[in-house]
Amino acid sequence: MTLSPNELAPSTKRVYTRHEKSALNAKLYWIDFYGIQEVDEFYTELFKGIDVKDEYAILDKWEEYLSQTLKFPFETKVTETDRGGLKIGTKIKLLDLDGYDDKYGIFGIGKGEMGAITSPICNLEATDKESKNYELLRNYVVWFANR
Repeated sequence: MTLSPNELAPSTKRVYTRHEKSALNAKLYWIDFYGIQEVDEFYTELFKGIDVKDEYAILDKWEEYLSQTLKFPFETKVTETDRGGLKIGTKIKLLDLDGYDDKYGIFGIGKGEMGAITSPICNLEATDKESKNYELLRNYVVWFANR
């Protein structure tokens, strides 16, 4: 479809309803995401003041928060993979975080059967489901998948 400039009309800024604003904020702030008030409130406070459109600022905050709260090293396994990447089920001992990009999110560095590995942590799951690391990593993975 092609339009010429004389076929275009200026638009006016849309006014969001309270419900629409809440839905927009939920994407970042997890409002009612788990239905657990403490979890929702924690993430609301953690990301307070960050522009929802600035994905780099959000990723900066996630990397800072996870670097401070994850207890390294810990065992993970690959739960999702890109073509040509690690196979699902591959075990990785995650040693640290190592930057991010807008396509894959935060990267982790670790050791696997093949030696040193760098992998997006959005493709990993902590193997100890009772650990705090499992919950922290899972929250990031869910956010990343829904961003």
